[in-house]
Amino acid sequence: MVYLGTSVLGIWPLIECWLRTVPPSIKVYNDALEKLFKTFLIPGLSFVRSNLTEIVGTMDTGLIFSLTKIIDCFISPLKLKVGGSKL
Repeated sequence: MVYLGTSVLGIWPLIECWLRTVPPSIKVYNDALEKLFKTFLIPGLSFVRSNLTEIVGTMDTGLIFSLTKIIDCFISPLKLKVGGSKL
């Protein structure tokens, strides 16, 4: 197994992987979510790196992972239940 970091691959594989895991009721908004990520994520990361002082240093991948987990918290109530089990 070969590990390739974000310096080689970039951050988009992380976002694309997360978009594949959203619930079916949200998948219709994948294009809009991808557009929002493309519009705000890179400028947001650039802003954090150039204008803020972090008490504890972070990596871009960690910030993206945290962002997707926060979004997961908001969309988790939208997961439909079919036959008593979650989709």
